[in-house]
Amino acid sequence: MFKKFKLMPGEISQRMVEKIKPEEKIEQKKLAKGEIEQGANDLAELILERRDLEEQIRSDNQILNKKDDKPVSVKKLEKKENSFFPDDLLAALNDPEALSKLNWSGISRQVLPDQGIKSSCRAAEERLQEIKQKIAELAGQEKIAEVYREKMEEKMATFQLAINIDGFKKVIENVNLSEAKLLAHRNDENIKQSKADEEIIKKYTLIKTKAQERIEELKSDPDVYRESNRREMVKYRRQYLKGKIVETPSVKEQESQILGHLQLGIPVFLRGHLGAGKTEIAMHIAWKYYGVEPEFISGSEEGSKYDMFTKMQIGIKPKEDRIKEFDERMAEIKQLELSFEDIEKIKKEYYKEIIVEGKVTSFSQYGPLVRAMKEGKPLIIDEMDGIPHSILMRLNHILTRRVGNKFKIQENGSEEIEIKKGFCVIATGNIKSAKYKREDLDAAFLSRWWSSEVKYLPEEETYKILIASLIDKRGDLELERKEDLADIKKLTQAATYIQGVFTGEKYDDKLEGGNAARGVSASLEKSVLSMRDLWNIVKPWKAAGFCQPLEKYILTEFIKKATVPGDAIRLAQIFCQYRFFSDWKAEDFGISGLTQAKIESHQPTKQKTI
Repeated sequence: MFKKFKLMPGEISQRMVEKIKPEEKIEQKKLAKGEIEQGANDLAELILERRDLEEQIRSDNQILNKKDDKPVSVKKLEKKENSFFPDDLLAALNDPEALSKLNWSGISRQVLPDQGIKSSCRAAEERLQEIKQKIAELAGQEKIAEVYREKMEEKMATFQLAINIDGFKKVIENVNLSEAKLLAHRNDENIKQSKADEEIIKKYTLIKTKAQERIEELKSDPDVYRESNRREMVKYRRQYLKGKIVETPSVKEQESQILGHLQLGIPVFLRGHLGAGKTEIAMHIAWKYYGVEPEFISGSEEGSKYDMFTKMQIGIKPKEDRIKEFDERMAEIKQLELSFEDIEKIKKEYYKEIIVEGKVTSFSQYGPLVRAMKEGKPLIIDEMDGIPHSILMRLNHILTRRVGNKFKIQENGSEEIEIKKGFCVIATGNIKSAKYKREDLDAAFLSRWWSSEVKYLPEEETYKILIASLIDKRGDLELERKEDLADIKKLTQAATYIQGVFTGEKYDDKLEGGNAARGVSASLEKSVLSMRDLWNIVKPWKAAGFCQPLEKYILTEFIKKATVPGDAIRLAQIFCQYRFFSDWKAEDFGISGLTQAKIESHQPTKQKTI
């Protein structure tokens, strides 16, 4: 059963109206139907604004009340009573007498670092009082309050149904995980599936089918569909702001497949092109499903087997090892028949010698692979195809081991390590092509892995994530001009095309380097517009208040960062094809080798669109 709200939608709206209704009875006005409707809408908007202002004031006061982390010079300045705020400065600057009579050198020292926050907080407090008065006036009109209540009840009912969609989706996800865990357990114990297992799996299949049917049924209501979509976008925004991978449908599907194989004890090898998100999804799996920071090996030709397994060090042992040695030594001492005073004396000596001072000695330091096995953590091998073949072959034996098995470390005197629950291996590598110089992985070695290609996000999902990065916490889009929204769509389309040219899936002989006569397609050598690059374009655009055209950020944050000159020319041509830079001249780009002819051949105003 789903967890119910503590309050039903009607109760929530009723309490909201009661909370905002003034204590004193307000004279009831004769209002037309349109005025009542408008009043209810105004009341809803004012309540939202009140919440925003209260949140801002709380946040500002938290910053302003933190005195300890401010520089001494700022603390001293704050004691001055004659501080100048923006209104004071504007009044003085507009006063001819003040311009000549005031000590502007002294005034400049009284413009304090936190005055912007103070001024905004002061204005917010004044606006809050105005809003509270307006809310009281509107809520005091019974007809307006009644319509507002009805609107809230309708909205909360829609909200509840959208929450149910989220619940059904979570049911499907959890059932998939439960089914995978059941199969993994049977596999680990080498137990044949029973009829009871088969019945459970059938029920799980039926549950998923029914839950999906309920989702489609709920989404058939346009209001519920819009609310569900808004909640999804807000969730994407939250994940984006936290720097997490955004869990779109295609990402969640890949997560499920990866986790299913890991639970069966099968190591996972994720292949993909530059910027497709291979490492990000591997790290996400470790954090979300295993709840730990994974051990990490970065593929390098300079790496050695000692870096992966264990190596001898000369020096002072790490603190945790010194603490372990101290505890072991004290355990031995406590076995001896010594007085309490003698034990305390030895304890102080050992603590000083082992913990505080330490001593130079030779000791073994476990590598990430051994630490992952000992501590029950996921191991991520990033760019595995960059590791020498001779080192990778040492993994062959380990990949067949299971939880509870023991493994001997040759580099540490054949020390035996028991593999703890939680250990698993996820490796990443690039799609084999001339773009990446990598080791050829042995077929027998690869047969031990479940391999999957991580592709760039579908265009629709990329567009949704970009929109989510620009909405506010309620799901309202912050863009003000329709052209900006169109530009986001064009940017998404251009990204998909650039990814296709980079991977070789798109044929384009008209770009720089292409040759139609010989049937040669142009190629991007090192530049691809990944999700990370897209964020780097829209972040500064949003931070600047969208006051500059998006194409300026496309140029500075992406095109001009291309390390290969030919790539920069090709990127400029592609963006021109998607109606960016429509009235630009070649010299406006500042790209070496980019001529007017190369630009005009791709500008829709000069040439046919692609």
